[in-house]
Amino acid sequence: MQLMQLMAMRPAEATPRTPAKGGSWATMVDRDVFLRASETERRRQEAIYELIATEEVYAADVDAVDQVFRKPIKKLIGRNEIDAVFGNWETIRRTTDRFMHSLRKRQWQGRFHVATIGDLFVEQMPMLECYISYCANQMDATTRLRALRETDPRLNHWLQRRQADSRCRNLDLASFLLQPMQRVTRYALLLRQIAGHTPVKHADYDSIRKAVDLAEDLLRRTNEAARDRADFTRLKEIAASLIMDSSAQQLDLTGCTRFLGQRRFVMEGVWIKGRQGRRLHAFLFTDLLLLCEAARSQPGMFKPYLDPISLSELEVRDTNGTRSLLRLEDVTFQIVHRKRSLTAKLENASVKRKWVQTLRECIARYRQAEHASEGGWLHAAKTRSFGQQAASVYCSVSLNQRQTYRTAVVTSSADASLVCWEQAFLFTITDLDDALRVAIYTYDRFSSDACLGYCEIDLRFLEFLDERGDERVVLRLQHGRPQTAPAPAAGPALGQAYSATPALPHSVPTPASEEAGTSANDAEPKQAPPAVVLALSYRKGP
Repeated sequence: MQLMQLMAMRPAEATPRTPAKGGSWATMVDRDVFLRASETERRRQEAIYELIATEEVYAADVDAVDQVFRKPIKKLIGRNEIDAVFGNWETIRRTTDRFMHSLRKRQWQGRFHVATIGDLFVEQMPMLECYISYCANQMDATTRLRALRETDPRLNHWLQRRQADSRCRNLDLASFLLQPMQRVTRYALLLRQIAGHTPVKHADYDSIRKAVDLAEDLLRRTNEAARDRADFTRLKEIAASLIMDSSAQQLDLTGCTRFLGQRRFVMEGVWIKGRQGRRLHAFLFTDLLLLCEAARSQPGMFKPYLDPISLSELEVRDTNGTRSLLRLEDVTFQIVHRKRSLTAKLENASVKRKWVQTLRECIARYRQAEHASEGGWLHAAKTRSFGQQAASVYCSVSLNQRQTYRTAVVTSSADASLVCWEQAFLFTITDLDDALRVAIYTYDRFSSDACLGYCEIDLRFLEFLDERGDERVVLRLQHGRPQTAPAPAAGPALGQAYSATPALPHSVPTPASEEAGTSANDAEPKQAPPAVVLALSYRKGP
């Protein structure tokens, strides 16, 4: 009888037990280990056990999607559709298997008493970066799967039959596709729970704290990627629904803003305009407000009621407008753009308060970014013409990265052969080995400026030309943007100075540098030059 008992115990020593679904650490660990552990350590081990047990269930679901849906579905839909729906699922599956193997190995080594686990997460966290791209594509994947099921009854019936597989627990494919995003969220929660039960003097304290920071950073970047993709998708949908008639209304909604990076969609809703009862559909973005009317002849399409309104030029005011007879609640507010005002009526006071608060927050955020980026210099700039034959341009002139000036924004007309700023700037010369850097930019009210090119002029070259009298220098602009972005100058510097007046011809034959001893007619054209050439006149200051 004693021999039989020994033989029954051997397999338990050779093969560790598997965590039971719905079990706990206390039921799996040896009894003497449980009794020796403090109350804090027991809570810590229960949290670790929950993390590993839920990871095992998640790994099984990831593998089930691969075996039940992703691989067999190749017979029904093409490669592009599979990639759109499943994304980088194969990468997630391999990452999950590798991570689960590391967790299980650590658990078995201590016979369910895990001394440290933070180091495993710190080590594996770079591999979890694959979740960022998957979660960013998750909304598009769900939309694509829904469209495929609606347009292909055979595929829809096949998916319903596959759902009956015991490994799916009667869950459909869309539910499984959400699990990676849910798992990233749960990593941060479970690790934070473990860290809360880890004493400062514990060997795992530093590692688990670092793991919490990395998991929260992964969650933050994943949420940002998903939000960026959702915003971009919504921006494309809005842009596709707009009918732009006026040249002043041409706007790339999916582009970047002037000061806040990528444009984001904030909110939308219906406004009732004043006493007329005119229905306007308002779209609010991080940098502008767009008011539209429904196109009568084209359902689902909108025509701009006004040109896009920059938030830097917008003011929001509360009004004592229409009040409900049953509930004395104000449902109107007023927006002011330059000298024009518009009174909007909302469906209820709650919606009105949300619009007013959100508008004011967006306006404050945009003005703060504008002030930090440009020092307010664009308030006096001219409005950009959106026509195809006109452009708004300005010039940035800098010396040794510390003295920088910008010209006013000038809008050229279609028949203009020359744009001239006629502005003088003073620079302090401390070293003749420095170079004067001049860059030309196009100005856009609602997007970041594009650099047409730049050139550098050696100060010794200007000293040489000064001996030849007042003369204009013509230099071809180089591609790209200067390496160091210029900062606004506080004011003119004193001392030995030069004044420079830049001018911008629109179409000039390729000139040669006079310093090289060639004329404009003898110069060889360079490959793919910008469509502008810089002409610079100068004089030596007192």
